Amino acid sequence: MTVIVGLEYQEGLVLGADRLQVKGDLYLSQFLRYTQTENPNYLSFAFKFLQEKGLDKIKFSLGSKIHLSKNQDSVLMHTGTNNDTNKQIYKFLLNPDEFLQDDSFLLQMLFPFEIDPKIAGQVLDDYKNSFNLEKRLKQGYVPEIRRIFDLAVAKKHEVDSEMFKLAWWDRNYHTALSEYLFAKRFQSPESQKIILLDIFLTGALTRRQYYAKGCGGEFALEYMRKRLGTSGFRFIHDSESQIKQAVEKNEAIDIVTNAVKYTNEKSEFCQGLDYAIITPSGIETHFTNNQEGYEIGINSLIDKRINSLKKEITQLKKIQTAFNNK
Repeated sequence: MTVIVGLEYQEGLVLGADRLQVKGDLYLSQFLRYTQTENPNYLSFAFKFLQEKGLDKIKFSLGSKIHLSKNQDSVLMHTGTNNDTNKQIYKFLLNPDEFLQDDSFLLQMLFPFEIDPKIAGQVLDDYKNSFNLEKRLKQGYVPEIRRIFDLAVAKKHEVDSEMFKLAWWDRNYHTALSEYLFAKRFQSPESQKIILLDIFLTGALTRRQYYAKGCGGEFALEYMRKRLGTSGFRFIHDSESQIKQAVEKNEAIDIVTNAVKYTNEKSEFCQGLDYAIITPSGIETHFTNNQEGYEIGINSLIDKRINSLKKEITQLKKIQTAFNNK
């Protein structure tokens, strides 16, 4: 229920996000996603479920999805629920010193199986002493991120029979997990480099010059592609980030903020605007303090979907008529 946007300009980065967040049970995130699908089976199932729950309105809250590290060198944006998994991801990327102090969680992350406490303690000490977040980020893969997500969604299955013993885990990456964009200022004696990273649930990282994620991500990308002069079609997913033209700071601010505003106009599930500018000297934030509630009526959602389906049917009939008149 959100959109997060990032764009590099010549000296830094501009990040933007809406402020809408789901209140209440986690299942609402999944069923609200179903209400936006083109699949009529999912659509009717979603609305029937909400009707059976006695929901005539869906309540939202407003809050910031852009968070800064204490030393002002990193920014993390999320799209989903601010649950324990999300908090661990924030702690890991924005406050690694605090993350390394939680021995109980670290042991769960490092050992998905029972192990001798003495050996576990030695491995834990070695892990802490060798930990280097910047090195992991530069390598393009962060196994801790995958393990944090796995602890939330991976389920172990076991078979113990007279013939054999078997165990396996399956992963169900669902809407209880957020999506992320991460901005980092890497410092060296010669210069400071600011980059935008797209974080995957598997722990893989992709460098982006621009990108957008969330339920309104495609609307934001549509706007950004038009402004940046890039094509909407990509054979290779990673090439989405490539732009040829140089972007000035003021232009980057205008593109990012208007991409969020454009998405707010297109999607009922995106509202409000926060943005931040990351420069070699620091981070400039432009956050609103609006904490008002926000509601969407189920009937209004159904009406909008009926109208969109009517348009689709009308278009299909035109195509059918054209075929028949050949």
